[in-house]
Amino acid sequence: MKKFNLWASMIALFLCVGFTSCGDDDNNAENAGTGNIFPEGVKKVATISDAYGGVTKFTYADNKLVSVDDGDSKYTFAYSGNTVTMTSIYEYGNSKDTEVYTMNIGSNGFISHGTGVYTEVYNNETYTSNTTMSFSYDKDGHLTTVQINEKDSDGDEYTTKIQLTWEDGNITKTVENWTEKEDGDTDSGTNTRTSTYGGEVNKIGFSFFDEVVDLDELEYAYYAGLLGKSTKNMLKSVKSVDEGDYSYTSNYSYEFDGDYPTVFNSDGSKYKYTYK
Repeated sequence: MKKFNLWASMIALFLCVGFTSCGDDDNNAENAGTGNIFPEGVKKVATISDAYGGVTKFTYADNKLVSVDDGDSKYTFAYSGNTVTMTSIYEYGNSKDTEVYTMNIGSNGFISHGTGVYTEVYNNETYTSNTTMSFSYDKDGHLTTVQINEKDSDGDEYTTKIQLTWEDGNITKTVENWTEKEDGDTDSGTNTRTSTYGGEVNKIGFSFFDEVVDLDELEYAYYAGLLGKSTKNMLKSVKSVDEGDYSYTSNYSYEFDGDYPTVFNSDGSKYKYTYK
């Protein structure tokens, strides 16, 4: 299935624990504030490093996330009332990709819906794609549903719906149904993930949505505090089953400095976190 690159820089490591935005489940109020302010005393992620020398850097101002630089692309956030705009520019060779996302924030402080415009210019030829997204939460501030609809300049259409099941404060099951229509042909499928957790309490809101939801690099709105609460406990394993009944299981472990995970081990891949 085609990845939804319009939003591929926004969702998957959602941090709300300790944020002021958790609360009311009415996410449709048009006059709500952004609610993504970090309280005093809570450390924020400064860098994430992988084993290959890649480093993602986070910059904050006025207690809000304002930019993320992963070495290839830089993402900037602008806040105005109940609207957050994220812009990304990525240039390589004769190609330039620009993504602009407009996210509307509900009264619970989380994204309720949004739109995105992706433009790629390559050798003076232009490809565009437009996306709409909606998000639902339960009364406890947990993300429960994501709906994505995309149509590109070639006339192709892509739809995905993700449903998350929460039990005792943890995501235990995720079901993703997708459909794509390309060149007159239609294809569809389902991916199901079941998750288990260890006894360690997730005290700072370290998130695992990238593992249990598979939304690629849609992680940065999490660090802006815009996508609901994280899990109560630390993730131990995820079993994924696709439409062809192919399955695999991933296992996870951690190293801590007090309450803060400083090393995240994912099936042999090691990621190091620093905070400030």
